[in-house]
Amino acid sequence: MEIRLFTPSDAEDLAPLLEEMQAYYEVFCPPRDEIIETLSHLPPGAEILIARTDRLVGMAGFGVNFPGHGLKPGFFLKDLYVLASARGSGIGSRLMQKLAELAVERGLTRIDWTASSSNETLQQFYGELGGELKDDRVFFRLTGENCWPLRPATDLISAGKPAELLVHLLCFKTRVAQSQSSGATTRRVS
Repeated sequence: MEIRLFTPSDAEDLAPLLEEMQAYYEVFCPPRDEIIETLSHLPPGAEILIARTDRLVGMAGFGVNFPGHGLKPGFFLKDLYVLASARGSGIGSRLMQKLAELAVERGLTRIDWTASSSNETLQQFYGELGGELKDDRVFFRLTGENCWPLRPATDLISAGKPAELLVHLLCFKTRVAQSQSSGATTRRVS
């Protein structure tokens, strides 16, 4: 088995694995040509390890985060996925070993990741690798229109986007009302 960093020439081979991953998680999957286009132009800092036998059988998507332990950078593993037909053959372990090897080579001090709270098999796998369950942390995400309240209204005004400004203000007003009705306390950080 070969494990190495992804290059844009691997995009067509990686796309079917990503389609399977999206189906496994029961989430939206864009058309294959869109997947390939995205893979061909990954944003700076986004990296993927791939595992290949006679075909591409696994991947680990990751990036560098800062600050980490001791104010040093570390990796954040976004996804580790192995084709269902190839699970149980050590591919996930080998991908994690390669990721740890890259971290050491680059002088990084740790690897962080999340796992489904309902997937006990996955949690056991990560525990067997030496991963520590951090029960003092919770996971947050902003998606789509939830990002609007954080976008400065001045950006929308200067861009000449009055309709988007209206949506921005309505979403912000709705969020404030929801927050106040739930009794949540909010703090504005500028």
